[in-house]
Amino acid sequence: MHSCAGAGWPVGDPLNATFWHRVTEAMERNRTLVSLFNTYQGKSSVQSPNCTSDACAAAKVCYMRSGSVAMGQSCPQGFGSVQSPYMGKDF
Repeated sequence: MHSCAGAGWPVGDPLNATFWHRVTEAMERNRTLVSLFNTYQGKSSVQSPNCTSDACAAAKVCYMRSGSVAMGQSCPQGFGSVQSPYMGKDF
């Protein structure tokens, strides 16, 4: 067994909803994972804004848990793109 992002998951098991839920739980416990996800999401571009605020981290976790655009609209808005500065509330 290995640990994927602190989620702990058997190597041969599928990356299903349970896996992703555990990843988001790990992200809530360890903000470094949110920052790392943000870096990878932005393909390590120096143009990508940092995601270091509580509001940004909570929004990223919410987006990952939503599973669809429609459900994601109930998440805090303004933190989805890594192509422009974050415009979310309390950033």
